[in-house]
Amino acid sequence: MTFIKATNGKNLLFKLLLCFFLLSNLALSACAVPKQATPVVQDTIIPSKKDYQGYRLQLTSIKVTKSKGNQRKISCTLINTGREKVRLPANSTSGPNVVVQYDKTLVDNGLEGYKNSLERALLKKKFSLDVGKISSNFEIKFNVSEEQLAENGADEKKAIKSATKKEVTEKEVVYDFSLCPDLKLDTVFVIKRSRKTVELAFKITNYGEGPAAMFGETESTEDNVAIRAYASGTAKLSRGDLIMGGAFIEGGMADKNGVLMPQESFSGSFTVESRKKTRYMPYFILSIDDYQALWECDERNNVYPLLDRTK
Repeated sequence: MTFIKATNGKNLLFKLLLCFFLLSNLALSACAVPKQATPVVQDTIIPSKKDYQGYRLQLTSIKVTKSKGNQRKISCTLINTGREKVRLPANSTSGPNVVVQYDKTLVDNGLEGYKNSLERALLKKKFSLDVGKISSNFEIKFNVSEEQLAENGADEKKAIKSATKKEVTEKEVVYDFSLCPDLKLDTVFVIKRSRKTVELAFKITNYGEGPAAMFGETESTEDNVAIRAYASGTAKLSRGDLIMGGAFIEGGMADKNGVLMPQESFSGSFTVESRKKTRYMPYFILSIDDYQALWECDERNNVYPLLDRTK
């Protein structure tokens, strides 16, 4: 009897230890929390009201014509580089969001710190500008605050002095045609179309080190630099492509002699016949200087393809 009791006691102790071990493992398993992936933070940044929606203006060749106290007056070349006609002033609730861009002459004239004031004055002016069109000698008047004057006054004076020196130097410079120009089509788009015609807008930039004489030696336009449009089945210009029409460059540049200086751009448009263009020719291909009137450093970048699936 005593032996049986001892045996039963040992069995009971073993069972208790086994239960304690199993319960400990279950408790540890229950407490263990699996590692979770780092939650993805959603982007809550609201898109800027200045996101491009088809309305875009570019200011180039900026010059300060008046600087008195907190008053500023500039003259510039205004170009519509967007795909929509700009009409200003715009309605504050339903008007277009116009993206305004500037070339380096903004900084050269010490106006970087006054950009917001300049832009507000521009968008309040009453005018309209078609796609690809240029308005030369466009004037903008605006006021700047005392804080802006204190912050930007020194830089502005320095920029105006250097700009004045630059103007004097430029008057003495003669076009150096020993340096080669390099014309490139930066932008091509359709302004408007009808059943028979399409108006194409373009922007040309001189990326070379030398000036580009867009006008010929005679008064006739036939020796000017020309631009031509083709209809093509591919994005590459080939002999089988259909000639749709073209135009000679006649004006619209800041230089009265028709010279496009290095890093300067020229925008324009022309109309071509589109009736023969079929759905098997989905590309417009524009080619600048098709008649080789201008010697360039690189003749390989004078072509621009534009995909157009309307037919």
